[in-house]
Amino acid sequence: MIVLSIDWDFVTGDCSTEAACCGRCRPINRNFPTHYHSRLPVSPRKKCTGWGSRLMRINGLKVRRGAEIYVAECHATIEYVLRRYESSVIYDYDSHWDADPGISGTNCGSWVTTARRRGHLVTGGRHPKSCYMAGETPTPKDPKEPADLVFFCQSSPWTPRTADGEFASLVKAFARKAKSGIHCVGHAKKRLERLLLGT
Repeated sequence: MIVLSIDWDFVTGDCSTEAACCGRCRPINRNFPTHYHSRLPVSPRKKCTGWGSRLMRINGLKVRRGAEIYVAECHATIEYVLRRYESSVIYDYDSHWDADPGISGTNCGSWVTTARRRGHLVTGGRHPKSCYMAGETPTPKDPKEPADLVFFCQSSPWTPRTADGEFASLVKAFARKAKSGIHCVGHAKKRLERLLLGT
């Protein structure tokens, strides 16, 4: 199974020098856990510009008809989507490493490590130091085959709120390509449903 894991900060770049998940990504229920990401303003902000080519690249990725489309705030939530499958090849588009072996449990900084331990092949990860260099993002090779599942992560502490409309347009474009619905999951489910589905 081919999975596209698309963090919105891959497109916009890491737009905050101080954003953090507060180290409190922790599950509170068995299906889709609550994770704690702040939507509070973060300071100082870095200027996020010149991301049109990355958006165009993501828009060019292929999906199968009927592919499942998931959207969450925190990347750790992907664990609760992937555990339904024994193995997959995950193409990870992200501005961050997310494979910290020193973190116990699964959170937004360690989900790649957890996925690999469970038999998933994750491409696109880089050494953490390189991920924070200006303008650098992990760059996996794009899959040749259409994806069976797409997981979008908004990562709002790291991305500009003014780009929420572009994020929604991207997700909707993938849903149209797949001719399938959008599943909002995780602690920001209601906010994401308002943004994407108008509910």
